[in-house]
Amino acid sequence: MFAWEQRQQHCLLLLLLLQCLSLFGGADLMAVDMGTDWTKAATLVSGSGVVPRANIVLNDQTNRKSPQCIAFRFVPYSGNDTLRAVERIFAEEAKSLEPRFPQQSICSPSLLAGLSVQQGDQARNEEREGEGEEGEGEGLLLPEDLAALTYVVVPQARRGAISVLVKQGENNDEVATKLQLPVEELLGMILGNTKRSAERSLGGEPIRYVTLAVPTSASLMYRQAMIDAAAVTGLRAFRLVHSSSAAALQLAHLNAEHLFSAENVKGNGKTKGKYVMLYDMGSSKTEVAVFRFSQAVDRESRGTITMIASAASHKLGGRAFDRCLAQYVERELFPTAKPTPVSPVIDRKPATAATRRAVVSLLRSVNIARERLSVNQNVPLIVPGVREDGGDFTANISRAVFENACSELFDEAVRLRDRALSQTNGTVRSLSELARLELIGGATRMPKLQDRLSQGYGKAADRTLNSDEAVVSGAALMSRSGSRKFEMADPLMNDVYITFSPPLDGSSDGSKSRRHLLFPKWKTTLPSARRLTFLNRTTDFTVTLQDRSGKYSRSVVIRGVNESINAAREKQQDLGTERKKKNTRSSTHLETTEVVVEITVGESGVPYVSGSHVRATYREETTFLSNVEVGEGGSNASQVMSNTSESGAKADEGHGNSTGVNETDSTVLQDEWRGNSSEQEVPESERKKATNEKQITLRFPVAVVAAGLTSVPVGVNMNKDEALASRDRLRAFQRLDDERFVRSALLNDIESMLLHFKSLDAWLGGKVDDNASDANVSDWRSVVTSVSQWFDEVGSGTNESEIQLQHRRLKELQVK
Repeated sequence: MFAWEQRQQHCLLLLLLLQCLSLFGGADLMAVDMGTDWTKAATLVSGSGVVPRANIVLNDQTNRKSPQCIAFRFVPYSGNDTLRAVERIFAEEAKSLEPRFPQQSICSPSLLAGLSVQQGDQARNEEREGEGEEGEGEGLLLPEDLAALTYVVVPQARRGAISVLVKQGENNDEVATKLQLPVEELLGMILGNTKRSAERSLGGEPIRYVTLAVPTSASLMYRQAMIDAAAVTGLRAFRLVHSSSAAALQLAHLNAEHLFSAENVKGNGKTKGKYVMLYDMGSSKTEVAVFRFSQAVDRESRGTITMIASAASHKLGGRAFDRCLAQYVERELFPTAKPTPVSPVIDRKPATAATRRAVVSLLRSVNIARERLSVNQNVPLIVPGVREDGGDFTANISRAVFENACSELFDEAVRLRDRALSQTNGTVRSLSELARLELIGGATRMPKLQDRLSQGYGKAADRTLNSDEAVVSGAALMSRSGSRKFEMADPLMNDVYITFSPPLDGSSDGSKSRRHLLFPKWKTTLPSARRLTFLNRTTDFTVTLQDRSGKYSRSVVIRGVNESINAAREKQQDLGTERKKKNTRSSTHLETTEVVVEITVGESGVPYVSGSHVRATYREETTFLSNVEVGEGGSNASQVMSNTSESGAKADEGHGNSTGVNETDSTVLQDEWRGNSSEQEVPESERKKATNEKQITLRFPVAVVAAGLTSVPVGVNMNKDEALASRDRLRAFQRLDDERFVRSALLNDIESMLLHFKSLDAWLGGKVDDNASDANVSDWRSVVTSVSQWFDEVGSGTNESEIQLQHRRLKELQVK
């Protein structure tokens, strides 16, 4: 039996190894940086003798980044399947449709991830409560933010989260085709489109896992929304990585010798780490993080990268500069426009479809002008269709005018840098102590911003990393442990609280359970785990994990507590209430039963209940009887105890333990154990007695089951039913996309063959091939003419089988 169990364990280890190889050794994983305006993806190139590096995924237009846009085009369809009346368009083509169809073009849906819709004073009060709290102030979409969107968002009935309403036309006709999509589903569409591009770059090898880069200050709702978005598109979120940490790892990968070299401290000869500040300004937010690069303590690792400070602003970014420039244009240039002034459009009421188109046109034009001003002193500004008669507005903008108009934003960018420096609590006292001040993000290309951020650094700020691809490249390296030689020490960026039902005080009057801070942010290093022990729980109970705002909430039921306690009591009888042997007498008693709940915060920063069990502690008393005096050097009783322990350990290995798992090395006595047969038996009353006590700890599993919606709320994130519905809808969309792709390919092929046949000299005369399969025509030219007439009349509702038939008719034609 023991040999068979060994073989079984070896097989299990082999299976586990194969699973690890399939997870970490294949090319079935991609990294995605889903920012605000752009989506970047990368796969990892690695192998024996190959330096690991990220391979950027190209989209359908062979671009290295894709606009985060989806457009929905409604096509004629008379059936009941609503999805067949909608066609999806992605990336560049979708972005080009936004000015004309703003309500059907959804750009930057990641801005809405993890948010809920609140109105009025409640929204403002909750925003004020979240001010200054990193990672906790992103829970609400305020009315002014809602008005800035070009498409329609509505709250979901159950959880108050945001969904996007896409409808046909610009009127409020109730019978018009409508499509209401959760934000997670929209993000899943973008991930699915990126996944297909990555699979094409890998020669068709399927992608199953994804590493997602998220903002360092991302809330738990945002993190869970990204995990849900990956799940509904058929991907498993391998991990979430902080964008600043990913860029820091990419920097270490490229500059390891410089960043991890020893640096002497004056006076004591010891070494300290080097400090690097990463300043990342994207489209909608800016994050600044300070890292310590420490030398390795062993040869297995090349060093440790530790985040020691972070500061973020969700109101500072490229879009803030665009809006600032747009307001200047409306305030200073529109009134003096020739031949007639132009009315402002950004805050125009009511927000009609025409107004939305004008806003999109203006913001896109000033964005192009701002980016050109990074390399030019003067640029033209052309705003199409902004006039009330549909005409264009043209003007010239200089860099000096732009920098003066938005000077307050440049000042705010410097204040954010200084705030991150102060968060180090004196570890880094000035910019001159930094080994590097690295700027990433598209908005950091502005020369004025670079000059302002470099003040106090002693030289120009560093720009050695690719501003667009540093994050996704680092995320790809973080995807596989074997491809990186650096340890990452990231802090938890959100407080995690825990509540219990029934409460710990045992009250059953329905009073709300008090929250307990379980994992404090910044004081918890990822990953981390805690084990909670409950001494007085004898029935099932509910554990709820929440963030500070309570909008993120995950509940599980610890089920089967009473059954496991009963199993522990039955185990006491199996161990033996009192067993008497020739020279020993033993008894086992159940002392305590405790419910243990294990809670983990993984590398993604999302907490979850990782397991639970009942821990039973038994007291075993063994009395050894001997007629030999006990000496200083030991006794026969101690020798007997030693022999008994060895015999018991072997027997335990042979028989196993299917009820619980030993936490300590315990002794299991065997009924058939015999002492030294040469000893003379002595009456029990005349023997010396030596008693030994020992504790035995066993585990009895307890089920962890997701709580039902009727008992505990789940916050703004998806539940299982909603995720399954979104997954099924995305699969249906993908099937329709595949059908449309096949139809389009067949129609293109038919058109090419028609052009080919009509370009032949034999088109004006000739004979039909006697071996042609089309027996209903007497001349091949008749077949071409027939298919050509059909092609001119074909519509979107034509059956695919009919298209295949016409394609086959042309394919089988042979002209001699």
